[in-house]
Amino acid sequence: MSPDHRADRPERRSPTNTCAACGRPIGISYLMCAPHWHLVSRDLKAQVFRTWGALQRGKGGAQDQLSLINEYRAARDQAVAVARWHMDQSTGEAHAKTG
Repeated sequence: MSPDHRADRPERRSPTNTCAACGRPIGISYLMCAPHWHLVSRDLKAQVFRTWGALQRGKGGAQDQLSLINEYRAARDQAVAVARWHMDQSTGEAHAKTG
């Protein structure tokens, strides 16, 4: 295919998501960017993965699915809160050093 034909096609981009902690563009399958995900404890990361996986498998009735959604959201929200807490701490330290 000649380069002229490529110009006629719309640009293909990977679907993107944004980091739940900072809003930085990230891959569609991620919750947070790597720097913020690394702030989350191993146990909490495992809980996020476990609850997400259970939700994706979709076994059980509507009540079971609702329970899985709530469990995932609780784990996800806790992980995001931890990352944001660390962000706030580092920002506070920076202000204390300059203030």
